Amino acid sequence: MTTHALRSAPGPEAPMADPTPADWDRLRALCQRAEIPTERVDRLAASWTAPPAAGAVTLVAGAPATLALLLARWLGADTARALPADGETPLVIGPHPETVQPSLGEWPGRVNRKLGRHLVVIPSAGPIPTKVRSSLAALGVADQLLLASRLSQPLPTDERRLAASLAPLAATARVVFVGLPSEETSPAERAELAAFGCAQLEANGFRDRCGGAGVWYTEPPRPADTVAALDAWLAERPEEVAAGRTAAGRAGLARLLADIEKAPDRQPDVELSAGDADELGRKFAHHLSVLGQRVHGLADAGEFADTAACRAFVVDTLTGWSGRASLEGMMLDYAESVRPGIRAELPAQAAAAAELLHYTPPPPPPTRRRAPGGRLLRHLALTLVVAVAVWAALYFVALPFLRPWAVTFLSNVGATAAALATFSIARRFSRAPAPTPEVPAADTARAAVKGWASAELRLTSWFNGRIRARTPTLRQECAAIRTQFSLEG
Repeated sequence: MTTHALRSAPGPEAPMADPTPADWDRLRALCQRAEIPTERVDRLAASWTAPPAAGAVTLVAGAPATLALLLARWLGADTARALPADGETPLVIGPHPETVQPSLGEWPGRVNRKLGRHLVVIPSAGPIPTKVRSSLAALGVADQLLLASRLSQPLPTDERRLAASLAPLAATARVVFVGLPSEETSPAERAELAAFGCAQLEANGFRDRCGGAGVWYTEPPRPADTVAALDAWLAERPEEVAAGRTAAGRAGLARLLADIEKAPDRQPDVELSAGDADELGRKFAHHLSVLGQRVHGLADAGEFADTAACRAFVVDTLTGWSGRASLEGMMLDYAESVRPGIRAELPAQAAAAAELLHYTPPPPPPTRRRAPGGRLLRHLALTLVVAVAVWAALYFVALPFLRPWAVTFLSNVGATAAALATFSIARRFSRAPAPTPEVPAADTARAAVKGWASAELRLTSWFNGRIRARTPTLRQECAAIRTQFSLEG
């Protein structure tokens, strides 16, 4: 239940816009310049608004003895005895504990179907170990953190450090002060204790993300201004969790920017003359022109299935320039040495330029028809065969009965008549082929890639402008991002 002893911290005054993919790419480029692993950006982007993969998860952290007392009086003595003896390994409690497991290794679990969520119990007397932190980070940002502390010794230094180490891993946080029936307190003391718990959470990484603090006695009767049932007190509040995730993302972004500002800036103090900048721009334009010739050649050869394949080839080729020992790679290495970050920006620029390309596969070639002359040759061949056959038949049949000159005359006349008749009949009963349509030249030509001139102009304009502009320092870049997202320095 909510009483005056349970104080909730106010959230941000107004919702802030979430980072776009271009903002994440910009942060990755800054991490590369500062020699900070880009995995931090990937984890921050993945956990900004996305819920944990295992569903509703609540982290329960505290000293081993305090957690043993809390679990024994809340969920039963058997659950308390299930805590690992090493005092570091988490214990998963919930309907399906096998679904809340690290990517490497396995945590012990205990089935409890009465809980509407999964609890990841983290016994620790101080900041959590690095291996536990990595395993929890792989699960995503949990809905909330329940920090357990003894009423007799509320939030000592080690427990505050424990809360700070878990700040990036939970959207919201609450503090429960576990008290025995013999530890009596007045309403004023409990209200002051709740305010103290929220203040300590805010000071240790949960600014604008404190869900409240309260006293929970292990045995009834419990005063009206204390926590009567932990299950109800930990009930999911979607709006509060969503606001907490955004606040956690903003806090993680602020920590990342602070680490980037501390890193030595590899920005060289190189002043490019106008002639050197022009020469570098001409080399880049030449390499683009060669690439354009190659793209058109592959298009003419029908190597691209569609526009997507053509665009993918261009993007992959331009991105591959950075990793090859070629003229293009050496040119980019030099450009990177005088303007750090230009290599990291090239893939995004290449993808934007490739969107201007359009490729339409050429139409299939027209079906070839036999020339009309072939029909005439067939008729003449048939006529010749028939004429020879008739001439030979008449000649050898009439030879015994007629004189030679008469046989020759009769054979020639018969062969001529047979040839004329055969040719006429063949012309009459042979179907003429349909006229071959004249195919325009534009339809028979190979289709070219459209838009390459615009893509090439976009890339050269970006490169020339980037070479002539000085790269902002890491501090200037971080200051611009802080201003964009209204983060405090």
